Amino acid sequence: MLKKFECTKMNLLNKIRYVILYLTIQMKILLLGSNFAKRRGLKGFFPLFLGGFFFAFPGFLGAQAQEWPWVSVGKNFQVTSSPEDDVSAAIAASDQSQGGYLVVFCKNTPKGFDIYGVMISKDGEILKKKDGSEEFPICTAPNDQLYPAVSWNGENFLVVWQDRRSGKRWDIYGARVTPEKVLDPAVDPGDFLGFPISVGRLNYDQVTPMVSFDGENHLVVWTGKRNAKTWNIYFARVPKEGEPFPEPPVQVSQSFKDQVSPAVAFGRYDYFVVWQEKRNSKFWDIVGARVTPLGTKRDPIGKVITYSDKYGQDRWRPVLSWNGITYLVVWMVSDETDKWTLNGKRVGPNVDNIDLADLVLEKDGASKVFPAILRDGSNYLLVWEEVPGGRGSNISGASVNTSDKSLHVSETVPISNTEEIIDRLYPALSGIDNTALVVWQGKSPVGSWQIYGQFLSKSDPSSPGAFSSNTSFDQSTQ
Repeated sequence: MLKKFECTKMNLLNKIRYVILYLTIQMKILLLGSNFAKRRGLKGFFPLFLGGFFFAFPGFLGAQAQEWPWVSVGKNFQVTSSPEDDVSAAIAASDQSQGGYLVVFCKNTPKGFDIYGVMISKDGEILKKKDGSEEFPICTAPNDQLYPAVSWNGENFLVVWQDRRSGKRWDIYGARVTPEKVLDPAVDPGDFLGFPISVGRLNYDQVTPMVSFDGENHLVVWTGKRNAKTWNIYFARVPKEGEPFPEPPVQVSQSFKDQVSPAVAFGRYDYFVVWQEKRNSKFWDIVGARVTPLGTKRDPIGKVITYSDKYGQDRWRPVLSWNGITYLVVWMVSDETDKWTLNGKRVGPNVDNIDLADLVLEKDGASKVFPAILRDGSNYLLVWEEVPGGRGSNISGASVNTSDKSLHVSETVPISNTEEIIDRLYPALSGIDNTALVVWQGKSPVGSWQIYGQFLSKSDPSSPGAFSSNTSFDQSTQ
């Protein structure tokens, strides 16, 4: 399983550290009662970024459309080019006046994984700092820092990550980053340590944070242990000015079942937090709950968006986005042939209107995993990692149109095209105006892991979708 980590320059200590890191994350979190890794045959670095309505009808499956409303701008390009492994990228775009992207990632260093960043202009130029460097440190604390997430607040970026500087457990830290410099800690600008968001909670691990912004403050969500056996989802509010409000982390749902892999987006009035949970069986369901900007829970036990069916198909790793009217939640689904596809549903702002049936991306023989989603006006751009069954995986995408009561999905289009890269993993994306930037980690046959990117532009910003999935949005209250 660790084949993807093998590198000619890696010494024995690094190999041992990779094994320890793999066991810590993979066994304690990723294999939390699921056989996902077994089904997919995963190798190497594996991030888990990491009351409902039961299906009234089976999920409908439709043919793909003939075109999608995006075009590639240039070719794939290399975001990072260091001899170390750069993995697990996340991205956020600043507003139109700033016009740039911050790509954050984990860099393998002699003392552990650290959090680094790269600024890319709206025009695609990788920006250099005053010392001539392109990559810059965000957190270089002792031991490992992993799985960053990032959000823009109109003035600066908030980067969050899981951190094991204590040497004993994983905690949640963050730092503000402007397009010019790292702001935290302000006491010593050369000391890249960030600030604590949730540290030492009952001496249990806290991992895989995600972050969103409501116009005033950020909401950071993560997976944390309630006790020695059970994982739940927690949140904390972080203002623009930096360190969290002086209030303890809050558990999103009072459910006593295992919950992992949160995602969060701000909607009309509230945040919507979604996660996977073993709500009703040994299989994973998708559950969501609202949190107000003041940190008040509106759905104490959460609402099930989709249940695992009678065949025991797990629902995994949800992502979501808000288009001004509804949320679109997308997740991975296992099937009886050990393939993975992507399903989705729209959810109303009050979490009362939910699509009766799943939107199902075409089952073409290739597993579709690790989706990322971006609001495109009232529509969405969806990208994912595609595993065709042979060696290597690719990054693909499709447009999801919501112009009427049905969802419309474009054809599937390849996004990664650099032939010498044998694996492309874990895409992330963000956008400015009618342009999007997709980033992922890739590895050449003899090189290290690096971050790659591809710009996309709307060929016709007003073009509608061309395919109806027959998935109708139920306007009644469930």
